[in-house]
Amino acid sequence: MLLAIATCYEEPTLFHDEAPLTTALSAHGIDARPVVWNSPEVDWDVYDAVLVRNTWDYHQQAGIFSTWLDLLDSLNKPVINPTALLRWNMHKSYLREMSEQGINIIPTVFVEDAQHSLHDVLNQQEWAEAIIKPMVGGSGDHIRRVSIDDCTKHEQSFGWLVDRFGMLVQPYLPEIEKDGEYSLVFFNGIYSHAMRKQPADGEFLVHEERGGSLKPYQPSDKMIHTATSIVASVKQITGILPTYTRVDGVLVNEEFLLMECECVEPELYFKHGSGAVETLIRCILKALG
Repeated sequence: MLLAIATCYEEPTLFHDEAPLTTALSAHGIDARPVVWNSPEVDWDVYDAVLVRNTWDYHQQAGIFSTWLDLLDSLNKPVINPTALLRWNMHKSYLREMSEQGINIIPTVFVEDAQHSLHDVLNQQEWAEAIIKPMVGGSGDHIRRVSIDDCTKHEQSFGWLVDRFGMLVQPYLPEIEKDGEYSLVFFNGIYSHAMRKQPADGEFLVHEERGGSLKPYQPSDKMIHTATSIVASVKQITGILPTYTRVDGVLVNEEFLLMECECVEPELYFKHGSGAVETLIRCILKALG
């Protein structure tokens, strides 16, 4: 079998943490090759299946990404995770569906049209400070911390972002600065390992490229149970159990609140998860039949 591992121009040979995937797959008789997902030179018809991994720029060209998924569907290529799940998950309005299923998410206002000003949202919710983020986004792009006192200067850009992506408005949680965020990795709905990610002093973004740091973390049984129920909710809503997913959240008053359930291209921190690569390989083999 010839398997394309979809990646991006920034990581054309795969992110260093994921490089072992190709060797591990070859041991199972699969010829796995990193392929830049939006390269015009790729003939996708020659591949038997596609594993989506480091497509970390998809949010910058979401329309092209959707068209690429359409192409894979037209070629009847098995895709991991499946294209229907990727389409659902790439737009953060999925959080509203999960909330309706009883999942505790960070309180969120979904702004999808220009009828709502940023000031009105904060005023109505009685939030002194808030985080705004695009409904289609990644890598911390266009995420800002705003306050009721300074949001006027953000109104023009907020309106532009609403028109382009739709926006989430959430209360600023000081727990993120103090304790950080928690990421729990799952393969076929089963918990594998977890990381704790913290922002730099005085910051709120935890991404390493933005000064954040991370380290292995042993979550409580309660946190694992909550995150497991979140992954189960994905299957309940979409009918698809993700081959891989990462559940990101924050602890507020000892309750785990969902920030994202990432099924498109999450970093999976293989080097911090004992046996994680082989676990994912087994799940891939199962998905490919």
